[in-house]
Amino acid sequence: MFLTHTNSIGMASRACVYLLTPSVPDASHGRRTYVGFTVNPARRLRQHNRELVGGAVRTGRLHLKWTLVAVVSGFATKQDALVFEWAWQHPSKSRKTREAVADLLGKRGAGPIGSVRRKMFELGRMLASCEPWCNAPFTVDVCDERVAALWDSPLAGPRPANVVVHVGRLPQRNAT
Repeated sequence: MFLTHTNSIGMASRACVYLLTPSVPDASHGRRTYVGFTVNPARRLRQHNRELVGGAVRTGRLHLKWTLVAVVSGFATKQDALVFEWAWQHPSKSRKTREAVADLLGKRGAGPIGSVRRKMFELGRMLASCEPWCNAPFTVDVCDERVAALWDSPLAGPRPANVVVHVGRLPQRNAT
């Protein structure tokens, strides 16, 4: 079920930020990830997989099948989600996140930059300790137990109290 959250003026926001990875790792591309913004994760995934036209230029040209890894929802506005998207894409450049993720660089077990492992550690730290996200209620829908278990690693930092994690089926909406 796709969750909506009510913002401060009583309007529902469906904005979310998602993490993708190739369904089958390609030797020439490694285990890369993609972070994006949408109001409809199921439709956006179909666009990335070239089943529907529209957008997905960066992932479409690689001719890979993509899988949703995680979807973060609960943003008050589209702008808030877009700011979060940029910060998660560039955690070492963002003023909001660079301190929280700095020690992951070169840390044994953190995984290479851009890996699912690293992106989930960054997500946990961002939601637990970075303003304004550490004080807002979020829902993170995660694909499976192995990915959710990364949040229990010491590298992920303390488990964010403001986040509800759902494991299993990712948000579904009308994908047409």
